Amino acid sequence: MDSRQGSYAAYREWPVDYGVAYLAALNKCTDAMLGTYPWEQARDAFAAAIAEARVKNKVEGISIPWLREQEGLIAFYPGKPIDPREREFWMISIWKDVESIKKAAGHEWQQPILLEDEADLVETVEIHHFEIFGNKHT
Repeated sequence: MDSRQGSYAAYREWPVDYGVAYLAALNKCTDAMLGTYPWEQARDAFAAAIAEARVKNKVEGISIPWLREQEGLIAFYPGKPIDPREREFWMISIWKDVESIKKAAGHEWQQPILLEDEADLVETVEIHHFEIFGNKHT
């Protein structure tokens, strides 16, 4: 694969809004071309931007549609890092009850779910379940 194909493949991964990491990487790459920024760090920033875009695309294309189909799901909140150097993403979901979670996730409902090829993008994954308390609206 020549560099043009690699660049095109990377470009296709970016969501329409590009994201914070993309803009930071673009600035660093521009500075590196001008000789005012180390190229190794610019390359690393660019790789991080690609990783952020891949995760965001998978969440928007796989995780969110799957969640929306689940009976008993009340709300969900995907989160990405504000700092482009961070690589931790979150998905918080609010469910009607534990039975709804079990129905969606199956008998191993206390284990993280990775859909399709999401596992290729994840270094570690954790799952925690909590009950809301002390809220007069519950």
